[in-house]
Amino acid sequence: MRSMKTKGGLTTGRGITDSTLSTWIAALPRCIKMCEAIEEFTGVKSETSEQHVDLRDSRITRDHQDLHTFRDWLSNHNPFASRRKNELVALATGLLGDDSINCDKALEIGRESMEKVNGSFGYLKLKRKDKVTPLSTLSRSIVVRDVRVEVSPQQLFNRIVCVMKSEDCLKEAFTYELAPKPPCLFDDVSLRKTNKSELAKRLESYFPCSSTSPSDTSYVLDGGYLIHAVNWPPRPATYEEVCNSYASYVERNYGISCVTVFDGYRGDISTK
Repeated sequence: MRSMKTKGGLTTGRGITDSTLSTWIAALPRCIKMCEAIEEFTGVKSETSEQHVDLRDSRITRDHQDLHTFRDWLSNHNPFASRRKNELVALATGLLGDDSINCDKALEIGRESMEKVNGSFGYLKLKRKDKVTPLSTLSRSIVVRDVRVEVSPQQLFNRIVCVMKSEDCLKEAFTYELAPKPPCLFDDVSLRKTNKSELAKRLESYFPCSSTSPSDTSYVLDGGYLIHAVNWPPRPATYEEVCNSYASYVERNYGISCVTVFDGYRGDISTK
């Protein structure tokens, strides 16, 4: 397959037709003898050894990247932080489990359920209290008549809309707790990610853009915006020249009293 895709093969401009394919296959035995003669004349042989896929450079590089990603995640979600004894916490979301969460005892609960099944399959009755309750149920549960019930907010909303006959009934239904947290701000796991472009469109709809600004206007700039807005001086350029180009751009377009915020970088010294 490698010889088909290299120079002189079938996929480098010659095309795969019946005539070229038969010519290429018929020429292979002669090419092998020519390659062996050249190797014997030069005293150089090219051989390949069967190696494990994990020993390749590409796999090693990807493993190192995954290791750094996992290490950075653990540094932001410390599993060994000081907590109370027998406290069950979701590391990714920080959700704290209560007494109803028993996913850490799934093996014991499963064995007890198996013992109840043995010999009683014909009249088996599975109780809700005997099931394993994970941490995810806390984010999808509401209290109904002093009982915590797991619900789907989207499914509950669809059912309410189907049975409501007027806007007054819908208004009355919305006075109750229909979701454990605002669906517009949270998804099933955590807080929704921001969409800056959508926010800009919303602001423009409430406050129309104007080409003229009042005399007492103050500007707050995002440091990431300047990276895309300012053109660097022709290369080679020194650090001073690059810094002066940013400063002159800000002073020319926004004045000397504006504030530039760099919120995407660490607190220590950085070239960025």
